[in-house]
Amino acid sequence: MAGYVPGNSQIQVLEGPGATPEEGGGGAFAPEMFGVSKGVIGGIVMMLIAAVWFVVGWMAGYIYFYPPILFVIGLFAFFKGLFTGNLAGE
Repeated sequence: MAGYVPGNSQIQVLEGPGATPEEGGGGAFAPEMFGVSKGVIGGIVMMLIAAVWFVVGWMAGYIYFYPPILFVIGLFAFFKGLFTGNLAGE
C-alpha cells in the first residue's frame, strides 16, 4: 500500500513488525529506548558512555551537547530500574 504526494514523490507505508515505535521500532531514539529497557545496568552503561564522550570531546577542544542529555536519560533508566526491580533487563 503506497500513497502519493503531488508530483513524482512516492511515500511508502511501513508494514510488518517494527514498523512503529510501539511494535519495537523507535527511529532515532531506539538506542535510548533499548538502554532504558535494560534497567539499572543499561542506565549505568549510558551514563558511562556519556561521561567518556563528554570528557574526550572536552579534551579535544569540543563541547558536545548530547552527552549531558544521554547522562540524564541514563540516570532516569537507573532509577526506573531500581524502583521497578529491573536490574539487568526485562
